[in-house]
Amino acid sequence: MLNEIRDKLQELIKDNQFIEKYGVIEEVLYGTAHQHDNTKPWNYIVFNKDRLKKGGTSLTDLIYYWNVAIVHEEYIPEGLEEKIIDKLLEIKGLRLADGDMSFEYMTKGDSNMVVELLMISFVKTKKRCDI
Repeated sequence: MLNEIRDKLQELIKDNQFIEKYGVIEEVLYGTAHQHDNTKPWNYIVFNKDRLKKGGTSLTDLIYYWNVAIVHEEYIPEGLEEKIIDKLLEIKGLRLADGDMSFEYMTKGDSNMVVELLMISFVKTKKRCDI
């Protein structure tokens, strides 16, 4: 799943129509943004595993939760989140998790630049057999 999510996000941010409409997203990162070059704009996506729980229709099914954070200087362009959601929902079995999506705000380093962050959660159930 990790590679599928990364590949879909990479495909999206390299699409010329996407770039024309939403601007350049510098990179897609896994886990944290510690690898991001802070001299570049803070316009990137970070995705990570969130949690794993037992559930579904079988006593052995596993439910994987993933987070995708959109980080953007000033504000996230309108509609960008929907484009990312639509792209990731192309992955078989992946769906939006229940619950709200939250926005957070911070300042960039020692500047007065506001950075907006939107956290989107996805879920995928892995079916396993009861024995």
